[in-house]
Amino acid sequence: MTEKPSAAPRRRPVTAISGWLLFVCLFLPTLRVCGTPTAPIEFPPTYGVYLGALAIGIAAISLSLRVRRIVQGLVIGLAVATLLTWFLLFLADEIGSTPMLLVLVLAGLASTIYVAASASRKAWSGRGIAIGWTIHAVLASAWNTLLVLDPEHMWGAIVALVASGLMLLDALIAISRESAELRRSREELTLPVARMIERPS
Repeated sequence: MTEKPSAAPRRRPVTAISGWLLFVCLFLPTLRVCGTPTAPIEFPPTYGVYLGALAIGIAAISLSLRVRRIVQGLVIGLAVATLLTWFLLFLADEIGSTPMLLVLVLAGLASTIYVAASASRKAWSGRGIAIGWTIHAVLASAWNTLLVLDPEHMWGAIVALVASGLMLLDALIAISRESAELRRSREELTLPVARMIERPS
């Protein structure tokens, strides 16, 4: 059974606004570190949460399925880059500043570009894209929950948690809508065709 192509996407203003707001939180005071207000912009390993939110915000306001697929690949690439960054930070303590670390950094960069490019070329359905948004929103919500639970959290952490929560809620609604449309298209494909049989007089 073949599925119908995804319908033209609809704008999702809530996802767009929450994504842009979460990106702004990259520059807002989030924690007090040694008594000094600190924003996430000062800690590069967390950039993926905020840059991914910005990309999703752009995709959510776009009516182009191609743009949404490209952004999906970009968000996946950012997730891979974030994981590799944390891994390399761990390795840096073990192997120090050596040529091997440089080789690993370049290999990680090449892997990130390859994964992002491959994912961008994939024919993501509307539901697949919404699932990608949901996964990013879950990770962002988990990260911002940890920040809010820190006794030294500041108002930027609260704003970020609200933004990621709104993104998660609207992404779940998008999955529900896309799933309903997919079910309808499958039902249309499987409906029996009525035939009229004429009897000779």
